[in-house]
Amino acid sequence: MNHLNTTSACRCPHHLVQPILIILFGGSFLAGNMGYLGADIIRIVWPTLIILIGVAKLFAGSCKCFERGS
Repeated sequence: MNHLNTTSACRCPHHLVQPILIILFGGSFLAGNMGYLGADIIRIVWPTLIILIGVAKLFAGSCKCFERGS
C-alpha cells in the first residue's frame, strides 16, 4: 500500500497517533485543573504546553515516508 502523498505535510495515519494522544493527555490534565474533572485548580500552563506540543507535531513538516520515492 502506498501512503506517500505530494502535499507539503505527511498525512500518514501512523503519524497522527502520537500527537492526538499528547493532545488528549494535555486536555485531560487541563480539564482537571479547570475543575471539570473534579480536581483542584493548580496550574494551567503546563497542560497547555503539552497540548501545543501535540498540535505542533500534528502539523509538522514532511517525514521519511514523504521523502522516499514511490
